[in-house]
Formats: sequence, structure tokens, C-alpha cells
Amino acid sequence: MILDLDIGNTRIKWRLTENGETRDAGSVATREGLANVAHLADPVRRVRVASVVGSLRADVEHWAWARWQVVPEFAAVVDGAGGVRCGYMDAGQLGVDRWLITVAAWQRCRRPLVVVSAGTALTVDMVDGGGRHLGGYILPGLRLMASSLGVSTWGVRVESRDKASLAPGRSTVEAVSHGALTGAIGVIRQALAVSGARVLYLTGGDASVLVPWLEADTETWQAPDMVMEGLEIVLPPGEQPL
Repeated sequence: MILDLDIGNTRIKWRLTENGETRDAGSVATREGLANVAHLADPVRRVRVASVVGSLRADVEHWAWARWQVVPEFAAVVDGAGGVRCGYMDAGQLGVDRWLITVAAWQRCRRPLVVVSAGTALTVDMVDGGGRHLGGYILPGLRLMASSLGVSTWGVRVESRDKASLAPGRSTVEAVSHGALTGAIGVIRQALAVSGARVLYLTGGDASVLVPWLEADTETWQAPDMVMEGLEIVLPPGEQPL
């Protein structure tokens, strides 16, 4: 059995696979730690990890060894992995979650593409037709954009999410929530224009919020488990990590 972990700022997603088939999967809040991850008693022979929370690395190593006597394998950004050439000047500065979803998207279509992760942060990455990563954009996610005004701006409090719209807001709540959505859609449109791509992959908790506002002539796919797909590509079964 192989356990895959996608450790994000907000949630830890996990998946148990055997012979290429998913046996179980779930998620817990990152603040809860690893106690409720992979509750099954099945023996795990391998643990593959994508983590953007560096402070949890030692905890994962201790937990995996104490439970199964397994040393976890942590994915890293490696130029050329999965056929994608990293576009960052310093590959070590690219988040591993962004790298994995970019590799997974490229393996799916091998055409110019844009891949978006809509979670706590909104990340946008572009790949050309030769598998060259063109860089990308990072901005706060929809909830973080709205909530940051409550922290930083006197008198602005958005306590519930208004119905999604790109229309000008006619109240403070509408202006903030519509503004966040408009900003997110704007940066995705910019990425499509810069890259010339007509294929778009979206993952993350807010992906479904964005889809209705994207152009109909863009081939759009929602793929919630792209980090897991990327893990399997860069740390394939039966092989040592790249």
C-alpha cells in the first residue's frame, strides 16, 4: 500500500493506493496534524509527500517511521521531471505543489496550457507547447482577498460570501466579494493571453466558483487531485525518487 500526502496550508489530503487503484482517501485540517490521516490498519510500504509546510517535515518523518517503519519521500522541484522544464531562475523557489500540478497537467495534454490552483492562495502557471514552464502569478485566494480587507482596512467586514458575480458591487460586501472574483478571473485571462493557451486546468477548493466566469472557447477541466497525480509521476511506483 502507498500513502500519498498533499500537505497544504489549510488541509492535508491523503490517498491510499494499491496496484495503481485508490483504496481510500480523505482530508483533515492541517492544524489537526496527522493523527486522523489514513486511519486504516493496512500496512503501508511507501509514503510520498508534497508539502508546502516545511515545519511539518520532521513530524511526518517521525509519524511514518513510528507507524510503519517507513522513511517518507518528499517531492522536490527537479527541472525536466515529467517532461517539464522549470521556468524559474531558481527552481528551489517554486512551490512543490505548483510544480506537481504543472507536471500533471502537461502529462494530460502536452499542449500549451494554464494551470490554476484556487485555494488559500491563487496560483497560476503556464506551459508552452514544448513543455517549457513560462512562470506564473501568485495572489491571495478568494477568501483571503476578502478577509484581508477586514484585517487591514478600517470599517470593511465581510462576514459571509456573497453570490459570485463580476458586476460592480452595490454594497461593501458585494464590492469586496465581486472584486476578489474579478481579480482572480482577470489574472487567469491574462495568463491565457500571455501564453496563447486554450487549455485550462483548475484545482483547489474554489475551482468551481471560477469556472462559470471563464470564456466558453477555453477548454476547461476541473481536476481536484492533480497534486496526487504529480506525485505519482515524479515518484513513480517501484522507483527511487528523482
